[in-house]
Amino acid sequence: MTIALNVGVVPKWEVGDRMRKALQQGSINSTQMADYLGVSRESVSGWINNKVKPNKQTIMLWALKTGVPFEWLETGVVHPPGLEPGTH
Repeated sequence: MTIALNVGVVPKWEVGDRMRKALQQGSINSTQMADYLGVSRESVSGWINNKVKPNKQTIMLWALKTGVPFEWLETGVVHPPGLEPGTH
């Protein structure tokens, strides 16, 4: 018996999706992040709901505060240590 599996489509994670996940990972709420960045909760909401694209500085600070890799937060990709582009 052969079973065909429909693999389906893997959803694309936008930067806001990764920012939201990073908040969970860092056990930080949006109010705490807004206070840390010196912005309004509405700004944070706009970023994590993919309504507004954050600038690079915001992404860097977000990564530092939440403990997630900057590269993953910005691009969704993480290269294993030693295999970063341009190192091999």
